[in-house]
Amino acid sequence: MADDTWQFILQEGSTKRLPAVAVDGIVEGAVLTLSHWPGNDTPERFWDDLSTGCALRFAATRDKEAYLKGARTVVNNHFDTDGVLPAWIVMHSKEALRHRRVLLSAAEAGDFRHFTTPEAVQFTLAVEAYEDPDRSPIAAELEGLDSTEAGQLLYDTILPKLPKMLYDVEAYADLWREPYRAILDDKALVDAGKATRTEHLDAHLSVFDAPRELDPMACYATSRGDRLLLRIPAEDGRRYRFWYRTYTWFDIVSRPTTPRHDLSALAEALDGEEPSEEGRWTFNEWDGLSFAAPDGRLATSALPPEQVVAQVKEALLRGDQESMSSKFRGPKKRLPSRLMVTTPMRDQRDGLR
Repeated sequence: MADDTWQFILQEGSTKRLPAVAVDGIVEGAVLTLSHWPGNDTPERFWDDLSTGCALRFAATRDKEAYLKGARTVVNNHFDTDGVLPAWIVMHSKEALRHRRVLLSAAEAGDFRHFTTPEAVQFTLAVEAYEDPDRSPIAAELEGLDSTEAGQLLYDTILPKLPKMLYDVEAYADLWREPYRAILDDKALVDAGKATRTEHLDAHLSVFDAPRELDPMACYATSRGDRLLLRIPAEDGRRYRFWYRTYTWFDIVSRPTTPRHDLSALAEALDGEEPSEEGRWTFNEWDGLSFAAPDGRLATSALPPEQVVAQVKEALLRGDQESMSSKFRGPKKRLPSRLMVTTPMRDQRDGLR
């Protein structure tokens, strides 16, 4: 396939009028979907934990045209690392296979917040900075655009930088240096024992006690649970945040995943028992469970820490018993698991020579 015949379109609605390949996000009407989102109809031979992995499996197949049906357009409904990378892979399938491991490392760092390699983390932080109005190098161009226009501009900006940007991350240090240093500081806090961890394996729950909020990457590097509870000492109590590991939301095909439960009833129960008037207990699927002030910042709860852990654990175990299921799609022919890829990115530089 001639790579220069492809185009990318940020598509938030249906693509029925234009034959297209949808990557990562699910776009109605696509002739082919390469996604790990729940409810995707990705062909089984392309299943992978990451949308980038799905696209690489597609790139490796010899009968692409049987799936493309003439399509030369790639679409997605949002912008992020595991969206821009599979878009580039489909548009440059022959070249992409030479960069397989570096692409997977970057996608895993971006979508799952796993600290795969320093370069992968730096790359995804730089990509994310492009859509931050306070740090983006194209902030002036993004100003005033709606979400579709902004997303299109972001893809049009990042796609031409690949694959070089994956390796030449130092050129973008101004974009990633500050958040990367914060992640390293949090990891050092955990490594030094100043942030401690208690595992409740029966509930797949990791409880962190730390002097401040921690970046999820720092927690995921050491925790065993798919559910995490952070407790931060404060005057007259503690601040709390509970969340699920990001990858548990997706269709993970390499192994079973821990179920995610609606903890709205728990939030209501904790709120009814909470002595503090600084905030209220709330839950939503993306932000998790927390005791927060009206402005969204964590507030100080007066509930005993042992009680909070016990009630969170009880709610999780009850949900596990009620569901008794996971999103594992069952045994099938597949490539080895992509989780926690640790091969140094420098080993893949031969692809750029």
